[in-house]
Amino acid sequence: MGKQKPENRATLGRAELELLQFVDANPAISVGDAVTQFGTPRGLARTTVLTMMQRLVTKGFLKRQQVDNVYRYSTKVSAATAVTEMVSEFVRGVLGGSVSPFVAYLSAADDLTDEEVVELRSLVQGLDQRSKKKSKPKSDQGEG
Repeated sequence: MGKQKPENRATLGRAELELLQFVDANPAISVGDAVTQFGTPRGLARTTVLTMMQRLVTKGFLKRQQVDNVYRYSTKVSAATAVTEMVSEFVRGVLGGSVSPFVAYLSAADDLTDEEVVELRSLVQGLDQRSKKKSKPKSDQGEG
């Protein structure tokens, strides 16, 4: 049995994730400021932004607090955590729990930047180190 999403949170759509990332970068933001800074540049009406923010509260990603008669929204779950949960759900649901198809995709992708390749190599090295630690006999661990 795989890991369950914390609190069985609902998934996010692309626009909701973008808004969550925006609020994560701009904590304690009002709807009015979110509309001006996030919604207007994207052609979103105030009611659309408000509805999205309310959905994110209902889904457990945002929290709101009334300050001086204005609701201020902040993340309850960081955008990074939400993305990690989405990737995990994708791997479980679409890839059947195996990351191999995703790694195969990355190895064939011709649009990765040099920086992304360096980051991926670093991540794989971290996996190698973690795997080596797990495979050490217990008598070797913690002694030195």
